[in-house]
Amino acid sequence: MVTYKVLTIGNKLLGGKFSPEKVEQIINSYAELGWRIVSITAADKNGGFGGGGLQELVVIFEHDV
Repeated sequence: MVTYKVLTIGNKLLGGKFSPEKVEQIINSYAELGWRIVSITAADKNGGFGGGGLQELVVIFEHDV
């Protein structure tokens, strides 16, 4: 059995500027707790997927229960 977590990584978590290194730190911090990435996508902050404007990463993790 697994449980899932959805994490949005946007400007607030990144300190206002996209940084691959910061994204890597966030993902690795969850990996250390046993979470594995299932999927990553970009979503518009207005609720759409793949459009223009401000975007954030949506990361879906899973963890064995």
